[in-house]
Amino acid sequence: MNSQLVNCYMAEKTEELFKDSKGENIQQQSPLDETYLPITSRPQNVAAGMQSVGLNERSEEIEGRFQESLKTISEETSQLVQSLVEERELIRELCGLLAQTLKSLRISFSIPVECLTSLGVETKQVRLDKNAHLTVVWNDGKVWSRPLEEYHPAIILRVLLVVTPELERMIADCRRSVGRRISILEKVKRELKSVQEVFASFDRGGQRRP
Repeated sequence: MNSQLVNCYMAEKTEELFKDSKGENIQQQSPLDETYLPITSRPQNVAAGMQSVGLNERSEEIEGRFQESLKTISEETSQLVQSLVEERELIRELCGLLAQTLKSLRISFSIPVECLTSLGVETKQVRLDKNAHLTVVWNDGKVWSRPLEEYHPAIILRVLLVVTPELERMIADCRRSVGRRISILEKVKRELKSVQEVFASFDRGGQRRP
């Protein structure tokens, strides 16, 4: 499980995930691209120290540093896994809250294709519906659709960055619309109460209402 999480973390590009798996209701993901990292550190010149330091002492020093590196790798991996688990839980919670909000407002979004370049140049349309399902339509007519939380975290973050400002604007528009309806309803309520008061005054004066 830890190796899968680490591989997910190391993969920054997700083009192959979509290019190799285009189509409707496809559940199996393609393998992630290999990531080649440059070596930024250089081992010290062992031969340079051989003249002043004994072979055994030098070997012990190298072994000690090797053990420290292994310990650091183990600690960093543990922290990485914890962070990935926390990220996954946050994504699940955020997508759930987003779905509830979209359902309540009965709105959906059309995501600009240029905002999700990792989906590939053949992408024709990207939509986020009221159930928080992200649907990708390719130029050849094939469709990929699944819950937003199942996409790569980088894609989820980009979608949220696009949707959040629009969601803010839509909520403000909805609030103003509701405010106008409330104003009209209050006016009608006042008029109806005024009519009832007129009828009540006739009743008190001994006159019958028609």
